[in-house]
Amino acid sequence: EDTGDHPAEKQTSLDRAVLILSIMFHDAIYDPMSSTNEEDSALLYQKFFADLITFIPQQFNPANKSSNTAANRFSARVNTYILATKTHIPPTNYQNDKVLQLFLDADMSVLAKQPHSYDVYAGLIRCEYQQVPREIYCEKRAEILQSFLNNTEKVFGLEQMRGLEGWARTNLKREIDCLKRGVIPGQIV
Repeated sequence: EDTGDHPAEKQTSLDRAVLILSIMFHDAIYDPMSSTNEEDSALLYQKFFADLITFIPQQFNPANKSSNTAANRFSARVNTYILATKTHIPPTNYQNDKVLQLFLDADMSVLAKQPHSYDVYAGLIRCEYQQVPREIYCEKRAEILQSFLNNTEKVFGLEQMRGLEGWARTNLKREIDCLKRGVIPGQIV
């Protein structure tokens, strides 16, 4: 069983491979109207990995139990990383996984952009959901952003990212305030 204890400063080539595949697949399936994007992306990754190991028989030989176990652990770890982007909260057995936290922090780093850049991002998010009526969009988007503020004591998990915490919280609060007034920051009219 993977304990999830992967310190960022001691990254191995295996850690980097997990990180790269997680980045590649975490938004591979993205439908703004779907609530299962992460699960669908994880399934796509699983299919990819199943195909991949057929091309690397010397590494992941089904007859070789230790290599097969290592392949399963590797694949499960990438799968866990992809699914963790749904809540941006590491699963219990991955709380000490600094590589996962790096991945999640990178995914959330858009929240810490300078205000104008953040507003452009917020406007682009609205474009993705243009089919949703404005009132419903404002209400639901505000709820999601508020959950980022409520569900965690920190937006970023790594100490190195904590300097961005204030920017992220300010942007989140500012967008929530705008949305409650029916204003969408950076909206392209």
